[in-house]
Amino acid sequence: MGTTETKTPTGPPPGRRTRLEANLYERRTKSGERRIELGYRDSTGRQRWKTLPADWGIRQCRAERDTLLGRRGQGEFVKPSPKLKFSDVATNWLDQLDVKPNTYAAYENDLRMHVMPRWGMRRLDSITVGDVAELIRRLRREGKTEWTCAGSSRSPD
Repeated sequence: MGTTETKTPTGPPPGRRTRLEANLYERRTKSGERRIELGYRDSTGRQRWKTLPADWGIRQCRAERDTLLGRRGQGEFVKPSPKLKFSDVATNWLDQLDVKPNTYAAYENDLRMHVMPRWGMRRLDSITVGDVAELIRRLRREGKTEWTCAGSSRSPD
């Protein structure tokens, strides 16, 4: 009978995560590429995984972890929802407002005339501070008043 070869493991199998430090894990893909993943629980208690850019060093990964966990620690609602559109949030925000009729009308008008045509179908998580700044610049170029620019960039809180 022939000899049986035993393979010595050279690390965890592809797809298996190994812990680097608190909430940071390394994983190898089937092709051998290294991935760093951030593991955390969102505001509803569900375990989530966020793959960080491959060119990030450990300091950038730590900073991202600390930012995410810090937001949650300060009571901010942390839950990714990739299918959530701006129009859904804006409509929900308007429906929940408890303001005087003229204030409601001003908010609704700002959204309908200036914001929804630009961002209505965009994913909410894709809108950045830079997008808001660009909206304000565009409104100013169009000759809108500062009152309109400020109203249209109002945060729906």
